[in-house]
Amino acid sequence: MELTVCTAARVINGIVHFEGEIKTAGTNPAAFTLPAGFRPSKNVYVLITLCTGSIGRLHITPSGAVTVQAEGTGNWWMVKCGVSLDGASFALSPTSFTALTLQNGWMNAPYGTAAAAVRNISGIVHLKGAIWTNGTNADPFVLPAGFRPASEIFIPVDLCGGNNGRLNIQPNGMVTVQQQSGDPFSNATCFTSLDGASFAL
Repeated sequence: MELTVCTAARVINGIVHFEGEIKTAGTNPAAFTLPAGFRPSKNVYVLITLCTGSIGRLHITPSGAVTVQAEGTGNWWMVKCGVSLDGASFALSPTSFTALTLQNGWMNAPYGTAAAAVRNISGIVHLKGAIWTNGTNADPFVLPAGFRPASEIFIPVDLCGGNNGRLNIQPNGMVTVQQQSGDPFSNATCFTSLDGASFAL
């Protein structure tokens, strides 16, 4: 990107955390390259906030290349206006993560991403990987005991094409993928990224 303002990243317990804001005067989605030691082992898609509170995503490759995508088509102006990296995060590798058992026809690792997994770091549950399905059942997995919230929660996630979605997680561990109101469920079945999704126990 042609203009970059106050960006940084650091690794804490195997999780890369971003901070700062970037923007561009141009049309090139390539934002920056992460240095060695900050690069994921598989492709990562992380939900971010764009100008006016709209959403987008970062696509981060194992080479460290980071590109920005706005939700939908014709919305590049949101990227030019400003991209917040604050709150964006992803796990470097599946080390110390527990693999999740998928159900109801859901499958792992579309588009070169990692398999679905979960880890508890100091009382914060971090999800990793991505999933997809050819079916219509919205319940991809159940979180194992020890990773379940005390009450019902909703966690924002990235769906196919940078579209907005969320995970509805119940105290019994049941997880349901939900698309933005009015959007087709195919946004979720095509691709649901778990990278960057986290919650406190």
